[in-house]
Amino acid sequence: MRNLFRIYLEKPELAGLALLIILAIVFDSRSGGAFLSADNLRGMLGLLPEVGLVSIGVTILMICGEFDLSVGSTFALTPMVTSLLIIADVPLFWRLLQGFSSPRRSATSMGSSR
Repeated sequence: MRNLFRIYLEKPELAGLALLIILAIVFDSRSGGAFLSADNLRGMLGLLPEVGLVSIGVTILMICGEFDLSVGSTFALTPMVTSLLIIADVPLFWRLLQGFSSPRRSATSMGSSR
């Protein structure tokens, strides 16, 4: 136990992992076991790929020195438009065309001040 505590003190990045484990235990105990249930984990893991792809894109933008707020709004707008097209019974071809025809902005119109 003493060795684990010493390793923890030597590596401060383990604080995030320890906090994650503590929060998972607290949430699971407060929810009566529903937090770590198979259905909830499947739902959370189903959202991770989309959020991961968006966060990779935003990270690349920030590394390049750009700050683009339209990523979040596009991420929120796309499922809404898609669901409305599905409800309106629009053929698949037009739905795909709508997805591929989103406006592309050039590097000069992104507000780059270089």
